[in-house]
Amino acid sequence: GPDTVQEFAFHGTLRHTYNVSNPFELAADPVDRSVWVRHGRPTGEGTYVTNLNDGVAKPITPLSGTNPMGGPAIVACPDGIYAASQNLEANSTRVQRFGGNRVASEAIVDGTGFVSLACAESGVYLAVTSQSAAVYRLDFGGGSPAKLLDRLPVSRVLAVSSGLMWVDTVQPTGDSRVWALDPRRVLIGVGV
Repeated sequence: GPDTVQEFAFHGTLRHTYNVSNPFELAADPVDRSVWVRHGRPTGEGTYVTNLNDGVAKPITPLSGTNPMGGPAIVACPDGIYAASQNLEANSTRVQRFGGNRVASEAIVDGTGFVSLACAESGVYLAVTSQSAAVYRLDFGGGSPAKLLDRLPVSRVLAVSSGLMWVDTVQPTGDSRVWALDPRRVLIGVGV
């Protein structure tokens, strides 16, 4: 039903039902096997995250902005949970890293629209898409966001594998192309 998240055992038995207002996305934490849910209202009334574990929903944590136009805007990486929100007035996207059940650090980049988060070796990659897209590497160890690519066609990050970021772009003809980006050397291969 609406405003619920349900947890099932692998064989299909319902284990727990959590009351969560307007859930958007889930991310499974590989460290403690809990689940994080991004939720709230889709029309600029705030975005929140809540940690769900073994029948207990921990206190709701507000994000700094509103819900992005699309995602994935929450991701569980080996070094933490990352969630994105946006400030439309400031034309910025904020990515917050969670440690425990609180915001441990954050990074801010220019631009709003559709977002895609993907895990890096430490920190995350972020693609922000409006009419064109920019791809950033966000370092939460005290460094500034690094813009890897700018003015890509409308795109989203599909996955990060073997150190490569796989980016899907929509061409002006309407065709979709997948590109392999090596963010360590800022090289992009031939799209297919």
